[in-house]
Amino acid sequence: METEWNIDNLHSVVGFKVRHMMISNVTGTFGNFSAETITQ
Repeated sequence: METEWNIDNLHSVVGFKVRHMMISNVTGTFGNFSAETITQ
């Protein structure tokens, strides 16, 4: 059974945080994104 998801880009955030050379953290977000389910 597959489920279809509708992502609301206005109320959703995809972000990340990476440690750079053990000195500082670099953070960021993606402005536009989509998703799909891959079944095997």
